[in-house]
Amino acid sequence: MKTVLYAILLLVLCPEVMGSWVENTIAESFNGANSVDTCDIDGDGDSDVVASAWNSGVAWIENSNGTFIFHSIDDGFTGAIFVSAGDMDADGDCDILASSNSSAAIRWWENSGSGDFTPHTVTDSFSGVHSVYMSDMDSDGDIDILAASFGTGTICWWENDGNENFLPDTVTSSINGIWTAFPVDLDVDGDMDVAGAARTANEICWWENDGSMSFTHHSVDTDLTGAHIVLCTDIDQDGDSDILATGRIADEIRLYINSGNEVFTPYTILSDYDWPTFISASDLDNDGDVDIACAAYNEGDVSWLANDGQEHFTLHCISSAQAGAIPVLTCDLNQDGWPDIVNAAYGLNTVTLWENDLPNGMETPGEAGVLSGVRTAVNPSGEIIQVHFKLAETSRVCVNIYDTSGRVVASGVFSSLDAGQHSCSFRIDAPGSYFLRVDTGTDCVSETVTVLSR
Repeated sequence: MKTVLYAILLLVLCPEVMGSWVENTIAESFNGANSVDTCDIDGDGDSDVVASAWNSGVAWIENSNGTFIFHSIDDGFTGAIFVSAGDMDADGDCDILASSNSSAAIRWWENSGSGDFTPHTVTDSFSGVHSVYMSDMDSDGDIDILAASFGTGTICWWENDGNENFLPDTVTSSINGIWTAFPVDLDVDGDMDVAGAARTANEICWWENDGSMSFTHHSVDTDLTGAHIVLCTDIDQDGDSDILATGRIADEIRLYINSGNEVFTPYTILSDYDWPTFISASDLDNDGDVDIACAAYNEGDVSWLANDGQEHFTLHCISSAQAGAIPVLTCDLNQDGWPDIVNAAYGLNTVTLWENDLPNGMETPGEAGVLSGVRTAVNPSGEIIQVHFKLAETSRVCVNIYDTSGRVVASGVFSSLDAGQHSCSFRIDAPGSYFLRVDTGTDCVSETVTVLSR
């Protein structure tokens, strides 16, 4: 009876919550749409969408002042399953990286700077490849590639020699059914670790980098059935990265809170959610805490989980008509200061933008309280974001900068700052759009920061 009542509640609540999200289908007939990312592809100052589809390859969707224009990049890259965007060759524009599960290939497309692309094959023999990310794994200043192979239980990274020649190396070859490998400095020691979700092993885990690219396995959870997607971000805003994960067989979304010493406490934040796929973290209601966008493949559901500030979450349905919903991604595409949600629906062959139109009463109160005068400045070289703010009384302040995937790229926690004006600086490695959050525990201000190419 409980399950039946839950289903009825979703059907009742969906029309009410839909009014807070404006639907905009930005790609149609994109056959088998299954992955999205965002980046300023054409260098015009706003975020565009890149996407992959099993039968339609890789494309980018141009954001032209709120009108979206579809551009196919490689419709012959069949079996495409995962896509990422970033400046692979450090020339100041956004390139595209994707994996093909059916052809065991990883390929990147070099952006000319005007949205024309040249393909480069990294490998055509990584059998069963799924997730693929751009990241400076060895901290040498160029962008490497991290990928997971479900078929072989292997995580590999490809080292960039600085001229986009890629040499493979192995993180592990013995994790059963690895589906996602996510790059993150989980222990905050200055090098890049790897978090993973292993579908067959039912495991959430991470590999600690010793600084010399030798990795040690640490298990976080061995009982998340069908572990699917893993994402690391600072959910509780205490200055370290926590882990979010979905279990496609368990029908659960779990949160693993980091103690600060990489000891993780598990919490099931959503259950009976039929085949959850992706999650994305951002302050969707602008109240100073980190919320979660989520999707469920079998339910055709796109929803968001509202955080009450104590990591208790309430589910709000956006749409239950996104058949085969797979990815969700938060990003301020319409540049109104509120994170929107992009999702792809495998069953509908569509990519949809949900523009955030939550009630004005949910806006941040920060400027009227303890915290005021928050502003940012980016230095001319584009490497440093300076954050300025004023406090009305002695406060603990947490400053986080997130990329568009919800990953913390820079953070600082100041346990006791006196009343008055304060400044802090953070180094950012890549151009793009970022979200700044300054939080005192009672007041919070969030805003978007754009770092232009150097």
